[in-house]
Order: sequence, then structure tokens, then C-alpha cells
Amino acid sequence: ADLHVPWSMPYIAGFDKTWTRLFTLNHFCCSTGIESLRRVNPTRIGGGDNGWGTLFPRMMLCIAESGLGRKPNFVAVDWVNIGDVHDIVDYMNFGGRLGVGQRCESGLDCA
Repeated sequence: ADLHVPWSMPYIAGFDKTWTRLFTLNHFCCSTGIESLRRVNPTRIGGGDNGWGTLFPRMMLCIAESGLGRKPNFVAVDWVNIGDVHDIVDYMNFGGRLGVGQRCESGLDCA
């Protein structure tokens, strides 16, 4: 039996049940903990890798490019206790205020 399910199918069926695919957003930047700790620094323009200026636009891009038309089930990040991760996930789940961070386009202070 062919068990391959194309990514374009948003639902998986089997055993007389249907499930939506799990959508995990992996937002890991680096191969070392020291490098990732430097990049999540919230004093950087855009709030660092876990700030509104980096994580939120990346989340929007991944949602658009996934073709699933929905938000991720899980958001995996380095250093979950640093930055705006909780605020961004709360916004995605419940709505509310948008972040106040700056979007960084280039330069040494960018995440």
C-alpha cells in the first residue's frame, strides 16, 4: 500500500477518522547555544530573533507558504524565556495588541 500523503492535502484519513496535519514552526537559528543567545537579545532592533520584528513576520511568511491556510499548532524557539514569544503566540491564539518592536532590515544590530 502507498502510505505517501502529499503535503498539499491538509487532512489525513485512516482508521475511519480524519485529522488535520500538525503544523510545527521551527524557529531555531544557530548551531550553538552561545550564538543563538546573542541573537535573541531583546535589545537588538526588532527585539532579537524572538521579537516582534523577526519572529512575527517569519510566522506570517510560513503560514502563507505552507498552503495550509492556518496557524501553526506548535512554535519551537531557542530561549523561550527571552523576547516576545509568549506575546506573539498569545496574539496569534487570542488576538489583541500588535507588537511595538521595530522591523530590522540590515545592520549589525539586526537579529
